[in-house]
Amino acid sequence: MPILHSPESAYAQEAAKWEMFPNQYSPTPGRPFVQQDYPKMLHMGGHDVNGRRAITHHVVVGSPREEQEQIARGYFVRQEDAIARVEQQDLEIATAAAEENFRVQRMGELARREATAVIDAAGEHLPTIPETPIRRVAGWPRKTAAAVAQE
Repeated sequence: MPILHSPESAYAQEAAKWEMFPNQYSPTPGRPFVQQDYPKMLHMGGHDVNGRRAITHHVVVGSPREEQEQIARGYFVRQEDAIARVEQQDLEIATAAAEENFRVQRMGELARREATAVIDAAGEHLPTIPETPIRRVAGWPRKTAAAVAQE
């Protein structure tokens, strides 16, 4: 059962001082609403333990300078923007991996075996495959500038 207070009572007058918006105690608030931009929470997206896209980090900033620093580190004001950035990164990685797999299909047999071994060892999408340097066979020295000039 609700408790009713008369607008002239001491309780109603004290409550009206603390209200920001008009209510049953007072048609005029005692302390009007003032927009405060800070402190503000910023969000960073990522993947949770199950691999789903989610908000993984939060940070509270107290000034515009702090906000700019955190935005430069990858935080977003809106959660939707943080999740959209994770989706964009996933798409970029998947596209790069698909292009790399297409290149692997066009490689020679030895190079294909080497690339497949690297991909299998990683166990995830690889946007690039590290190149293995070719070892020179002994007895076949590189041509120097002096040798090329003599020819």
